This record gives sequence, structure tokens and C-alpha cells, in this order.
Amino acid sequence: MKSASAFPKLSGDTKGKDILIENTVLSDYFPQLWDSVIAKQYGCAQKPSDFTLYEPQPGELTEHRSDRDFEKKDVKSIHLPFGDGGTTVSLTYRGECMQISRYLGCGQSSIFSIEHESLPVPFLASRRNKTFTHMQRIGYGFGLGLEVPTQNHDLRIQWLRSRWPRLTSEAEGWKLEQQWAVKEGVVIAHSRLHNKSNCNSISTSLAKDLGFRIRELDFVSRDCPFNDDDNDDQRYAEGAGPGGYGFVKIHEFASKGLWAYRHKARRTEANDAEQPRQPDGVTAVVGFFVNGEPWTIDRIETEDIQIKPKGYTDLVVGYRLALISKQADNRALLTLTAKDLDVNEYFRRTIGEGTTDSETAYEMLAWAISDGYS
Repeated sequence: MKSASAFPKLSGDTKGKDILIENTVLSDYFPQLWDSVIAKQYGCAQKPSDFTLYEPQPGELTEHRSDRDFEKKDVKSIHLPFGDGGTTVSLTYRGECMQISRYLGCGQSSIFSIEHESLPVPFLASRRNKTFTHMQRIGYGFGLGLEVPTQNHDLRIQWLRSRWPRLTSEAEGWKLEQQWAVKEGVVIAHSRLHNKSNCNSISTSLAKDLGFRIRELDFVSRDCPFNDDDNDDQRYAEGAGPGGYGFVKIHEFASKGLWAYRHKARRTEANDAEQPRQPDGVTAVVGFFVNGEPWTIDRIETEDIQIKPKGYTDLVVGYRLALISKQADNRALLTLTAKDLDVNEYFRRTIGEGTTDSETAYEMLAWAISDGYS
């Protein structure tokens, strides 16, 4: 299997349809290719989606509190873990993703993760913890975000309903709000950049770091079959999603351990209809909408965003980790739609819900997995 570290090239006919040129790995998971028009309609119907940043109700926001943070008096030591339903997230104090993990029900540990490429494999626990600490203090991670006009600004960290991190960065002339949540296995980040000026426009663009790895969180085995190609991309592929929208990365199971992964997946399939019966690997799907419109990778590379005086721009990004099979029709799995990423609707539907013991357990699991603190 050839490495596919670059985005697959797209070619268009005279009717404007984009066809994905066959890729040794990705083509195995795209049995029927969508053109860009069909893919866009699937993602957001016929018109841009109305993503509304959720307005917290009275009493829903609490300030971030951590004894460790206050003892050190250092905001850079802050670590923001949260999760729901077997999906957990670890953020830096600035809101960058260090790790997203999800219970998928197969393999030695049954848990897989998307994590920054600088992290050592899970078995190297001591080195891994040091890298997590470095990421927290420096403030870097993977994913997509809005570039802010200036680096010097005030930062406020709050929690919505004591579960979901909400970060507000503000300086003269602009304000950035970031609301995070997990909805049905999809990690969602809704960012809104406000232009506070009465007369001047501001320009921004999307910051992109998609150099993450997909790993099994096996802390015991030195020779974990899924992680043993960490310095070799032969079982990796990445590129644009269906129709060129979003981003997809796939990490296939090693052939020598494929039966074991499939056997355990069959035993757990009844608990999760999303997971295929005969998985060939794990996929990480990233979907993104700018002002309600799905964007392609090409637009991120080439297009700036202008924000009018007293206006704002919205970026909604979603991350999904799932098992994937060559035998399945994966178009829906490899596409995150506007409905999938509508976190405002989710918050409105769940108004009044508190944190349960199981939800707290997931947050603690995220903390333990990411940095090993106790």
C-alpha cells in the first residue's frame, strides 16, 4: 500500500464536476464518488446553514477553577478535559486540540485516538506525559481555527453547564468566542470572531494543522499492531472528503492482526449501529463550515475572510473518529453535515440537564488518558 501524505488532486470537466483522481488507499473507501455539487447539497441542503452561537442562560456559565492552576498562578498550566458517551477531548489553555479519543470496541484497549503527531506512542508513557505538558505550556495542537488579528489579548475560560469549555479572547478592536461540545460522538468547536470597530474592516484566515496521528490507546503492549507503523505511513492515507469537502485520514489495521480487530468488532456491533461488521481500519473525519457554508481544503489554502465593522464571522468545525470498511458505502460516514455540527440546537434541546456521574467519569477519563495526572 502506497503512502498518501498529500491531498488527492481534483480534476474538473466542463460542467464543473470535481472527480477524485484514484488514490491507492482512499479510492478503496469511496465506492461511488460524489461530485462537488451533490456533496455540498448533502452537507447543507440548498442554502448556507444558519449556525447560531449559543447564548448561555442565566447561571449556565461558571468560571474555570483549578487548585493546581491557582497554586502555580500560571494560565499556561491549564488543561481542559471534557467528554460524553465514550468520546473525550483534551484541550490546551488556548483551545487547541491535543487529543480526541473514542471507544470503538475493538483492539487490545477498545479505545482509539486522534492526537498531535509530536506525541510518542501510548506505551512510552513518561515521554508522552512530558510532551503533553510541553503542549499545554506552549499552547499548540491540531485542528482548524480562526487567526486572530493580534497576539496580545485577554483570555477568559468558563464552563457551560460545568461540562463544556467556553473560551473568550478579547483585545482592542476584536473578540473571539469559542464554544466546545461533544454531540453523538462528534466533537464540535463553534468559533465566532467579532469586529468591534465602528469603521474599519478586519481580515482573518483559517489556521490549519492536520498533522495528527490515529492510534490505539494501548498503554501496555510495546508491540501494538496498530501503532507499530508510527514511523512508516504505508497504512495511512489522507485527503479531501467526498466532493472535495472536509478532510479525511484513514489508518488501516495491520494484516497480521486484522482478524482479531474484526472479531472483537463483531461482538460489540450490537451496541453501536454506526460501526461496520468487517472494519478495515479507523478514520478521522474533519468537517468545517465558514458562515454556514461548507469549505474545501483548497479554499482554506487560498482564501481570506473580511469582517465588516461591527460584524462577525463564524467557523464551525467537527471531528469524528470511527471504524471504516471497504465493503460499506462510506459517503455519510466521511461527511459531517450542518445537522451533525449544529451545537446550538443541541444546547437548546438539553437546557436544564445537569452533569451526571457517568458524564463526570468521562471527563476524568479524558484527564487520565491525556496527561497521566491523578
